[in-house]
Amino acid sequence: MSYNCHCEERGVRRGNLNDMHGEVGDCRTKNVRNDKLKKILQCDISYAYINSLSIRRDEDGLMDVIDLRDGMIFEYGGNIYTVMSAVHTHQQQRRGLVRLKAKDIKTGKVLQDTFRSDIQVKPVYVDEVNLVYLYADGNDYHFMDNSTYEQFTIAAEVLGDTRNYMRENLEVTGLFHNGKILDIKMPITVDLTVIEAEPGHKGDTVQGGKKKARLETGMTIQTPLFIEAGDKVKVDTRTGEYVTRV
Repeated sequence: MSYNCHCEERGVRRGNLNDMHGEVGDCRTKNVRNDKLKKILQCDISYAYINSLSIRRDEDGLMDVIDLRDGMIFEYGGNIYTVMSAVHTHQQQRRGLVRLKAKDIKTGKVLQDTFRSDIQVKPVYVDEVNLVYLYADGNDYHFMDNSTYEQFTIAAEVLGDTRNYMRENLEVTGLFHNGKILDIKMPITVDLTVIEAEPGHKGDTVQGGKKKARLETGMTIQTPLFIEAGDKVKVDTRTGEYVTRV
């Protein structure tokens, strides 16, 4: 089984995971139950790979909800969801429970519920395509595949908070299912320009001091006191937090 991996080989032949079916891995959380697999999952592995793992699937291709991991895509009740978080809790002498938070890809609505660990869902296989963000037109956000020049549109409610990081010509990853775009995957960090910042007090050297700054996308974040309008800063798209000045 092949996968998108940008890490070093680390002594394991890349793209060959035939002996690792049934193991669960997410390199971003290092939540891996296979020591050999853990050695190579040290990069930002693709959603497509995570979704392609053979995880306790029955003859109908279903999987137990306990095997869901952040970023995985699945179908439940006729709707397609992206996992935002899945926390397994064990009750003594009772079935385990999974507290699931997932986003409906079509509507952007968030599902938060608790499931028995043996409830089954259908994994959704996605293809990843490199896209470039072009512009927003009302409620629609437009992207283009630079290799084919084909354009795709995603509704604002589907993107959710991801809109806070959208600047022109930003490179993202489109997630496609049956030829249709479902969602996008953002880079871990993006560089954005500060257009407005609260004044820093002259001579203020308080370590760890923070102030508000508004970015070119309209998003407001907390930054160190030395950040000024016109500065470019790196922002973590997972947390919305300031990382460093560029």
